[in-house]
Amino acid sequence: MTLAERLVCDCLKAGISLAIEDGDLVIKGPYHSELFATLREHKAAVIKCLQAGKGFLWAVSPDWQLWFEPGTPLHVQEAIARRVLPPAGWPSDLELPWWWAHFALTEDVLEAREWVCDCGFRALVRTQKRPEWFCPQCQCPPEGISV
Repeated sequence: MTLAERLVCDCLKAGISLAIEDGDLVIKGPYHSELFATLREHKAAVIKCLQAGKGFLWAVSPDWQLWFEPGTPLHVQEAIARRVLPPAGWPSDLELPWWWAHFALTEDVLEAREWVCDCGFRALVRTQKRPEWFCPQCQCPPEGISV
């Protein structure tokens, strides 16, 4: 992996979006002084890397990884990864269920929290369509939860 590829992956993991507009590198997201300084230093190589349309590995942990084939536009990779990887608040020891990718692509998940539902599933979510907490497995709202 080249330094430019590693920088792009580091940005993706840090929630930083990279794009090329009018031949220049556009950086959006949380500020990381060291990472931004390295991006500025290697800007030409990063632009070349982005233009090459390489595939990237998105990972939150070794268990939660998503790989895109070379040629998949970076903005498409980012949009999909942000939806199918675990949302903020997801219990760290809870594996994503087999149906999660379909659920997350059809619902815009805002956040999650640990809670044992009557169906046995250990997480609740809130989505753009349903801002109240509910179990993503059985779709039922929990009883007695404090917001």
